[in-house]
Amino acid sequence: MEIQKNQRIEYIDALKGFAIFCVLWGHSLQYLKNGYDFLHNPVFEFIYSFHMPLFFVISGFFFRSSLKQSFKDFLYKKSIQLLLPCIVWALVFYITGLLTAIVEGNEHLFSNWIEDLKQILFPARWVWFLKDLFVSYFFVYVFLKLLKKKWLACVLSMSAVLVLPFCEMQRAYLPMFWAGVYLKDNYQFVLKYAKQTLI
Repeated sequence: MEIQKNQRIEYIDALKGFAIFCVLWGHSLQYLKNGYDFLHNPVFEFIYSFHMPLFFVISGFFFRSSLKQSFKDFLYKKSIQLLLPCIVWALVFYITGLLTAIVEGNEHLFSNWIEDLKQILFPARWVWFLKDLFVSYFFVYVFLKLLKKKWLACVLSMSAVLVLPFCEMQRAYLPMFWAGVYLKDNYQFVLKYAKQTLI
């Protein structure tokens, strides 16, 4: 089965929808007010065993079009697509937190503006996925452009995240992103041997 340009792959769309549903379900379980420890909920454990890696694999699957762009265009497009929503939502959560603190009479508002700024620019919660997805795109783009050989770019980019101090999440998710890149590059082979591969 050849993939035509701009042709949607329906089961990939369905997979994305399923992954989004899993995120919503997993987060809903966290806020049930029944006193149950959600971390030991079997449904929560199942969802969190695969749902974020799945997003990175799917993103890597569609990465190739980014290589056709200049570095400037790539950086601009991915910043608007991933970093801008990340910062906007971080601001929304931060302002909501401030308003809650004001209502509750918290007297330590703005006590550490540097930490507050870091929360907005480098959010650790809620929208971390967008930030880390941007980092994955950036690493794969830069290493492929510099090295040309895919296997070398893959090995060196994953080695880099092992030593860089700000890439803890990438140690888990960059290999998933690369798996998506390789999956797309070997798509016909995977389709041909899909049953054997799944087994």
